[in-house]
Amino acid sequence: EERERARAAQDIAERVSRDAAEKARIAKEAQEEMEANLRKGVQPIIIPTPEEVAAAKLKVQYQDHLFHFAVAGVSGSGKSSLINAFRGLRNKDVGAAPTGIVEMTSTVDRYPDPNPRNPFVWYDIPGAGTLQQSDWLYFNSQGLFVFDCIIVLFDVRFTTTDIAILKNCQRFQIPTYIVRSKADA
Repeated sequence: EERERARAAQDIAERVSRDAAEKARIAKEAQEEMEANLRKGVQPIIIPTPEEVAAAKLKVQYQDHLFHFAVAGVSGSGKSSLINAFRGLRNKDVGAAPTGIVEMTSTVDRYPDPNPRNPFVWYDIPGAGTLQQSDWLYFNSQGLFVFDCIIVLFDVRFTTTDIAILKNCQRFQIPTYIVRSKADA
């Protein structure tokens, strides 16, 4: 009887060992594939967890009865100026989003629409492509996955950063508009 229990325990241990070896093999293959993709320049797809979505909504003070517009794009493209224009403000008006020739937005800034009949909230997103905001992590690091609509603003050139934002918007089924700023320059 003890021999049978020992044999049963050994069979279980061997099965567990085989399962663990198979899982390790699959993980190793996934790691090698990921490393090969990174060497080719293919960035991984990162899906936020439910906890990250909840934290992002809390951070931007998301409210279900409002429509949340994010203005995103590379640094210096004119995101703050566009938000001011949408809100009917000049760049130097009280309550306007700060603008300047250097990067002004370092955190996600929230601007309610001044017209109380418009259930809009505008969000000025820090610029991508800076030392603080790498392009391929920009979408997730800024929590863009929680917005109802994203305006991708570019100025003189459409960049890989803009494309990465648009691909993520498509992945998360977020309505998106592409706007060119500084068209008169």
